[in-house]
Amino acid sequence: MIKNFLKNLLLLCVGCAAAFLLLELFLVFYTPLASRVRGGKIVLFPYKRYVIENDKFPVMDKHIVRSNNSLGLRGDEPPADYKEHFSLIAVGGSTTEGFYLSDGKSWPEQLGRRFERSFTRVWANNAGMDGHSTFGHAVLLKDYLLALKPKALFFLTGLNDMGLASAGPYDELLTGDGPRPLASRLFIKAAQTSRTIALAQNIYMHAMARKAGLVHAQLDLKAMTPAQVGPEVLKAMRAKHAPFARAYAGRLKGLITTARQNGIEPVLITQPLLCGKGKDPATGVDLVLLPTNDEFVNCGVRWQVLEMYNDAARGVAAAEKTPLSDIAREMPKDSRNFYDLCHFTTAGAEALAENVYRDTCQAMAKLAPGDYKGGCPKR
Repeated sequence: MIKNFLKNLLLLCVGCAAAFLLLELFLVFYTPLASRVRGGKIVLFPYKRYVIENDKFPVMDKHIVRSNNSLGLRGDEPPADYKEHFSLIAVGGSTTEGFYLSDGKSWPEQLGRRFERSFTRVWANNAGMDGHSTFGHAVLLKDYLLALKPKALFFLTGLNDMGLASAGPYDELLTGDGPRPLASRLFIKAAQTSRTIALAQNIYMHAMARKAGLVHAQLDLKAMTPAQVGPEVLKAMRAKHAPFARAYAGRLKGLITTARQNGIEPVLITQPLLCGKGKDPATGVDLVLLPTNDEFVNCGVRWQVLEMYNDAARGVAAAEKTPLSDIAREMPKDSRNFYDLCHFTTAGAEALAENVYRDTCQAMAKLAPGDYKGGCPKR
């Protein structure tokens, strides 16, 4: 009996090992989730091209084509005389990446075209990564962006850092987050070498992100049931998020220090939301009472808590004498600019790019005087 049990156990192990090896071989040729986190490293995909036949977001292009260049970023190829250009790279989460915006329509690409009004040689790329917080941005700088030595890095951050004392669901297994248990370190190492384990890691991270509400979704504002909230909810959320906002400020200072130590000028951008204040000009819906289906209950609370993180960014920018574009206050809360509570339509990306250009052009003229040809707009 014991002999048969051991024989069956051996056959099971051999079968599992064979299935694992076959899946590894399959994933060499086809990756269903081309995620950019493998173990504790960020993986970029040079020349990756996405073609999306969009039936999910009515306000977006029906046929979406977005592609990566040889660096694995969105935007033009680095020119042969790259060092002679006013070069900038935008860093952020999904609101920077603009996954459902076709090539040329994300705000970093539109920002680059606006800087061409005032500078002779401009190269702008988009390094936004869906779901990543400042924990992931720190790894991206170390692994890729510092070696490129752009003149400036533009950071649009805040939303994915809400409530984080440690790395979030998309970047929690990245390096740079302090000591880890042995099991976690072994898993990271395994995911770096095994495509199967890396796929399991990314399925888990996507599930965690969906649970946290960090996913794209077309909203019908008029169909949403208003959510009333008592003052005790806002008070509790402010108390809960105050230490997280302070920790976020510390991480922003770390990004600024890292950039400047490598001869790169950082620029901070506060995080806008559709919700939280006034009525939507397009629908007349009260943007304070929109439900959020999470701990904030409604948009009024979420917005006021997010402003704690934006205030942290404003304070860091002032203390570190870092250029700041305060889009959170400047960008109109209008559903024509957003397809959900935070992600931009083409019009929204254009409005953001225009405001960032106006806010930072003078600072960039001082940074790259040799390329400045005049014409920075006045605020």
